[in-house]
Amino acid sequence: MVETGAGVAGADSYLALAAADAHHAAMGALAWPEASDPVRESALRRATAAVDGLFADRWKGTKAVPWSVNGLAWPRRDVRDAADQPIVSADTLPAALLVAVAEAARLELEQPGCLAEAARAVRRFALGPLSVEMAAGDPLPPAVSLALAPLLRPPAPVPRLAVPAAAPPPFRAGMHDGGQR
Repeated sequence: MVETGAGVAGADSYLALAAADAHHAAMGALAWPEASDPVRESALRRATAAVDGLFADRWKGTKAVPWSVNGLAWPRRDVRDAADQPIVSADTLPAALLVAVAEAARLELEQPGCLAEAARAVRRFALGPLSVEMAAGDPLPPAVSLALAPLLRPPAPVPRLAVPAAAPPPFRAGMHDGGQR
């Protein structure tokens, strides 16, 4: 079931097969049209799940539809750019999201399981109200990450612990001057 921006109950993909086919035809992706419809649709569902999961806590705005109706992160409301201008209305899926899912689906089609591997590269740790996210570089290829950048809040900074410097030992004659006075 494809999410249209209306908060479709049971939706499991952001992109319809025909839209993905048109994107990949325009981009010259050779492997995409050779796969069967069910294989391409499955890649779209896995790409949607990966994009949602990897960026679950970084999407701008707030979910426009209750989780009980639709388990996807989009549609969202109050998604704004750096100048505080709306990026997209609450009943529309941003083109950047659709491009990212199309590209992620192509990668998943060409290398099944690669998105799950990318998700495993991200590690989240939480201790009470503190959480840390670490990844070995960007978990997704640049075509996907760059498309999503306008829709994401910056990653939380890694907390730094201040460790007080030890006081230097008191100066004693002979200790630092080679024993000469």
